[in-house]
Amino acid sequence: MAGADSGGSGPLPADLVWAKQGPNQVIQQIWGSGAGDIYAVGLNGVLLHSTGDGKWTTQTSGTSSNLTGVWGSGSRDVYVSVDSNFILHSVGDGVWEHQAYSSGFTFRGIWGLDASDVFALGSGVARHLDAGGWQTPPEQVASAPTLAFWASSASDLYAATGLANSSTIYHSNGDGTWRAQTTPAATAAAAIVGVDATHLYAGADNFVFGSSGNGTWTVQLTTPTAEKVLALWAANPGALFACTQTGFIYASNGRGKWSAGQDIDTASKTICMTIWGTGPDDIYVGGSGGIYHGTLN
Repeated sequence: MAGADSGGSGPLPADLVWAKQGPNQVIQQIWGSGAGDIYAVGLNGVLLHSTGDGKWTTQTSGTSSNLTGVWGSGSRDVYVSVDSNFILHSVGDGVWEHQAYSSGFTFRGIWGLDASDVFALGSGVARHLDAGGWQTPPEQVASAPTLAFWASSASDLYAATGLANSSTIYHSNGDGTWRAQTTPAATAAAAIVGVDATHLYAGADNFVFGSSGNGTWTVQLTTPTAEKVLALWAANPGALFACTQTGFIYASNGRGKWSAGQDIDTASKTICMTIWGTGPDDIYVGGSGGIYHGTLN
């Protein structure tokens, strides 16, 4: 049976009603500056925008390469990572500038703390520089690709690296040195997120690991074997969400207690690749089946 330990007081986030939105495209990442400004990116250069009214319009990305991630410091400062040697940037007007990078380096994701601390993921981590360029060469986290990233501050950085059965979580204090941390198993970590420096979560194979920031990770959630955890998102300290390869979403109260799992589309199974929302009752999920919006009713 799916679940974690039954301990941890406090109610679980409510199950949501899910509705499919937008075109039938494979979506790899969703992010928004708010409920009225949301982006979704995916395969073959697909870049969509919504004002939160359930409609999604296509913006011209200028590439047919796969778009792997999207993040912004606000509505006028948005970045998209590309499975190629450049990154897209927009000031929110629907026009996307191509910022070139060294040949041979492709990007797997993008994340930031603020406008001056943006990190692009690939074979290491490239930081955005004040002059508008990107750090060359990138910081080497490990020999394996960097798959996910999160930080509580510029001196408290986390990266999940590796391929199947060889992933490790690394930590840096911002000095360019990355140190491996202890995980319960050598699993393929695909997601990492935190609420603050002492409430951290990583999704790896069919587990969600938790850490208090002390360098040790413990199992919080074990899903059925086929349900690999591919995405995590935290609305607040009491509302954490994990989504799986089989389209199930799990909710936690942030104290070790998890729901039994909800199928977001019982009629058509979807591989969930990303979660983002404005709160526990307003969540977007993207994946192989497109975009799904979850609300209370």
